[in-house]
Amino acid sequence: MVRNLRVELLKLRKRWLSWIVLLILVSSAIILPGMLLAILKMGDRLPGAQPMPPAIAAQLEQALLLPDGVGFLLSLIGGSNGMGMLLFVILAGVSVGNEYTWRTVRASLVRGRGRWDFLLTKLVAILLLMGVGFLLTMAVGIPYLGLLTAASRGQLDLSFLTASFVGEVLLGVLRTGYALVPYILLAMLLAVVGRSPWIGVGVTLAYALLVEGMALQLLVLVGRPWSQLYRFSLGGNVTGLMAANPGGQALAGGELGGMDALLNLPSANQAALVLALYSLLFLAGMLVAFQRQEITP
Repeated sequence: MVRNLRVELLKLRKRWLSWIVLLILVSSAIILPGMLLAILKMGDRLPGAQPMPPAIAAQLEQALLLPDGVGFLLSLIGGSNGMGMLLFVILAGVSVGNEYTWRTVRASLVRGRGRWDFLLTKLVAILLLMGVGFLLTMAVGIPYLGLLTAASRGQLDLSFLTASFVGEVLLGVLRTGYALVPYILLAMLLAVVGRSPWIGVGVTLAYALLVEGMALQLLVLVGRPWSQLYRFSLGGNVTGLMAANPGGQALAGGELGGMDALLNLPSANQAALVLALYSLLFLAGMLVAFQRQEITP
């Protein structure tokens, strides 16, 4: 399996898509916080802008600067509608689906690779690349947020930088990666079933952005029991898990009174369990579907 994992890692390194994913992910940690903070600072000076209540503006600014800004970075790279989710769903769907498009699936299996080994090594390679992307993003994003904090407040108070805080950040990175695994597995499952990268990518993103991002959240206005559907969805549990990250409460509606606060999100422990069940379901479905497929030349 180690040899085959090296093969999959080599494939990822040779593809431009992998480098584009890393570039977009890291650069978004610089572009988006700076752009949002600039818009916030300009406030009602923007053409057609309405004045924002000072309390709300102060909370939004706090969510973008250190130490709470770490939660913004984590939600950026791993939230249910975050940049990382979009990018790694595309990478996972394309990595699996292109094996069918390029007719390389049969060639790999003929060389003696087991079917489960073929998919599991792909999954591990994608997760390793995701880990590298997360660490690079945090390594670039946190110092940049420090510069924004110093520029905005006139100084950078590093009293928050304790061993406990560093541990929470590392734990937050692990939570964020864990929260992305079901989406990656869903994209891979659909790419296998549809034998196409575009089915894996398109259906997964449509579900995440349209169903979870809009339809299920709007059902909260209808009332129970429909308002609870989001609570049991992937997105609802991802948001519940991400709320445990440093600064995550503000981004999950805890301080800003957002839509997620109305949805009574699950606790982090419950969310972790539900996401594990989703992941196992998607993984089992992917392996069974691939095992039963007839792979033709």
